Amino acid sequence: MKKFILLLLLTVIFTGCSKKEETIIDNSEYWKMEIKNALVCTTMSGVQSSVQYDGNILEIPLEEMPEQGNLFLLMNLNIEKEKSGSSVFSWKDLCIIDEEGNSYKRHPNDSFLEIMKYKRIKATDITLGQNEGYVCFEIPIEKAKGNLWLNYSSENDEIKAKIKIENKGEIK
Repeated sequence: MKKFILLLLLTVIFTGCSKKEETIIDNSEYWKMEIKNALVCTTMSGVQSSVQYDGNILEIPLEEMPEQGNLFLLMNLNIEKEKSGSSVFSWKDLCIIDEEGNSYKRHPNDSFLEIMKYKRIKATDITLGQNEGYVCFEIPIEKAKGNLWLNYSSENDEIKAKIKIENKGEIK
């Protein structure tokens, strides 16, 4: 009995009692998804240039703001199809999940990212190849202070990755 207790104690000491947190759970048969970086911002601004009929260039300042109490979560993603087949990466299957289980879908029209000089991943379903660029989500400010996960769940694929916001300290 003493040997068993000693063995149990040594096992706890050498393996540790703390729970190791998984940052990526990948049960995908077809797709590989990587978060290259994640940023939050309360407003985005840029300038769009428009060539007029007379040849002059008109610069139009643009500003995009989330709804009151929300912020934009921008993520630079790399989504790659690793296996041939009929699997489609559908944006309706991708969401952000907060600590309470609330989910947030991709911004319905994040085309403003291109005007703001961010390379954007198209919002149509992906069927092949490697696709890299930014996508935008709008989430409550308070939820951005906690843990967030990017979750892709479809018939054949399950990918869950913890989001590490680079400028999280700037959230007020």
